[in-house]
Amino acid sequence: MSGTGTRLALPIQPLQPTAQKPTALAHLLHALNQPLTGLQCSLELATSAPQSSEQYVRTLRDGLALTARMRVLVEALRELVHTSEPAEALSELHLDALVVECIDELGPVADARGAKFQVAIATLAPMQADRNRLATVLLQALGAAVSLCREASELQVEAAPEGDHACVRISWIPGPPPEFSPFSRPELGLVIAQAAWESCRGHWVESREENRHVCTLQFPLTLCLPGGKQQIGDDVFKSMSSRAVEMLKEDMEVLGPVKSRDIHKAQLEAVGVARKLEAEGKISLTPEGDDEYVA
Repeated sequence: MSGTGTRLALPIQPLQPTAQKPTALAHLLHALNQPLTGLQCSLELATSAPQSSEQYVRTLRDGLALTARMRVLVEALRELVHTSEPAEALSELHLDALVVECIDELGPVADARGAKFQVAIATLAPMQADRNRLATVLLQALGAAVSLCREASELQVEAAPEGDHACVRISWIPGPPPEFSPFSRPELGLVIAQAAWESCRGHWVESREENRHVCTLQFPLTLCLPGGKQQIGDDVFKSMSSRAVEMLKEDMEVLGPVKSRDIHKAQLEAVGVARKLEAEGKISLTPEGDDEYVA
């Protein structure tokens, strides 16, 4: 009977970014069911017949270990519930600067494990978001990476625009599986961070690259600040006649709010037209800062 309670967990494959993956809540409830069942079985066996004092002590130790495991899962469930709460007031933030702040805050934790951050941060467009929530997500993700990485190894953190997204990429070389894996506190921290990030309308992708575990956090650039959108609009209006600008603004007022996926589709169509005109020699697209010629 000794130890049966602590070995009841079955190996479960890490969550993959597919349409059929379990929700974070289902994932945690399934994890909680295992130690609960183990504790029930352990107690039933202990009380089914007289046992020696040594056997009672072993049962008690097994029960305490399972209880500690359940406490971790219950705390994770509580944090997961908080991710579904409405966002606080949105404010202007720079995601790249926020990433740097979180890395600085976790510096002492990484130093304690002999781990080092290798950081490559590019300037990202400002956006409107719940700053406290995004900071919490980044701290959870980075903190989990520090806990899960091999001691005295290197954690790579990159932030850069990729296509129509602002991306934060965190990668590390995994160390030995932590206690209670795959439902350890750091691993659950990644599950909670993913749920919170997606509640902010971001995208989360996990993958493996050689010997590194990679988490890619993507945030749509369509959620940039209205001021940034206004600047883009002004640049477009400058190339139009006053009458055309007036008609376009009237159409925009009538159209009202537009879904982000429709904006993305229109952006791709505009890029396609520009590329076609460039191929036909009607316009020349040059990098920012170079001379531009428009036929």
